Amino acid sequence: MRYEPSRFNVWIPDYPKKGFSLVYNTLQRSLICVPAAIEEAVLKRDLSGVPEETLTALLFSNILIEAGIDEEKVFKNWLGRYSLDTQTLGLTLITTYACNCRCVYCYEDGVRKPGEAVSVMPAGGIKKLSAWTENLVKLWRPRTLDFCFHGGEPSIYPDVVDTIAKSMRAIADRNNLKPSFSIVTNGTLMTNRFIGVLKDNGINRVMSTLDGPEEVHNKRRPLCSGVGTFAQTFKGLECLVKEGFRVFLGINIDKGNIAYIPKLLEILAASGFATSPNFSILFGAIKEGPEASNPAYFKKNAFSNSGQMNAFTSLYRLALDKKIRIADPVGGGLCSFRRMASYIIDVEGNLYKCITQSGNKKALVGNISSPVSLTMRKSAQFIYIEPWQSRKKCRLCRYLPLCMGGCRQQTLLKKGSYDDILCTKSYFDKYLPEAIKIKYDSAVIFPKTPQPSVDTEGVPCL
Repeated sequence: MRYEPSRFNVWIPDYPKKGFSLVYNTLQRSLICVPAAIEEAVLKRDLSGVPEETLTALLFSNILIEAGIDEEKVFKNWLGRYSLDTQTLGLTLITTYACNCRCVYCYEDGVRKPGEAVSVMPAGGIKKLSAWTENLVKLWRPRTLDFCFHGGEPSIYPDVVDTIAKSMRAIADRNNLKPSFSIVTNGTLMTNRFIGVLKDNGINRVMSTLDGPEEVHNKRRPLCSGVGTFAQTFKGLECLVKEGFRVFLGINIDKGNIAYIPKLLEILAASGFATSPNFSILFGAIKEGPEASNPAYFKKNAFSNSGQMNAFTSLYRLALDKKIRIADPVGGGLCSFRRMASYIIDVEGNLYKCITQSGNKKALVGNISSPVSLTMRKSAQFIYIEPWQSRKKCRLCRYLPLCMGGCRQQTLLKKGSYDDILCTKSYFDKYLPEAIKIKYDSAVIFPKTPQPSVDTEGVPCL
């Protein structure tokens, strides 16, 4: 049997030390460490001296493929399989558009209706949501019901969260599904009562946000009254970790706060809870949403690709230095927009494929009152948007499984159409090698931390 290297390989020579190389496969998301001699043998396609067990490992990792395999077909198969996979039904509920905060970069601010009558899903809407969810379960027969409470700020309405969570749990129990419940919250209302609601309903994954030390965070994410929220959020995080929740802290960065994030990391490292196995952080670059009410903010503060790359690599490195667990720095893959069995539902029962496009008429795919068949037909128009197929440079690009033509939301915003390309090759050329090193080092420092696409026993070294 003849073998050849996958076109989706990214090699990092002389890392973690001279004489060894990292190799990451963007299609299979596999990362292994090999002696430089193995790298040379793979690239020269002379595998005569490579041990059989090493060949097997390289094949299993997709670093090597059988000669004659058309990897474009393999990619299309992968994309189709995961786009249409229904083993997990992923639902995100915009529990309310109301919020007790006024963050300066809010992507939902432009879709809020002043004095709107429907600030939260009424009892009749909850019944429709339950019936619609049950219909999807009977149609697709998933194994897992992944349900996320989003907002606005869901903790404003603890009784609604409780009612809907119990309804979703009942659906999971009736259909022998594994429930996987989470919430995205600003963390300012983590009262004993609300934490009790989370615990009672098995909502055990929580994502919250800090944007810097107190003086910086308070300017960026104040309450509607103008009062800062750092102390409340920090206390909420501490309590959630102590109570055993899996906590993900998002740190949103742009030109306005990047200089202050090292200080925030120092505060977290000194807190005690941030080094818990239940806690990890991820950095997100502020980007304009389609309904943003203050586009001038993004024009002034949003990073260029190179600025984002430099920020991410330096901050993830700093977090690891301080023994704080991090999310996968490589990222990429299939978002909710590209998955059939994934929907965002707002308080009026409207259905979308991307959380940042909620309220955008161009992104509407249906309503929970409509027949499921109509929603699926509309969803297919988004799932099968594949402009990369008409671009040879995209089809041959080793970053295609990470990029797939670029974020559809940002493509719509910047190009005016979903059916266009937002090429990020230059970004990946510079960022991905550093991200792969960070990914490797994270797996070495925290070998037992479960993360998607990271070997939980550490990265194998052949």
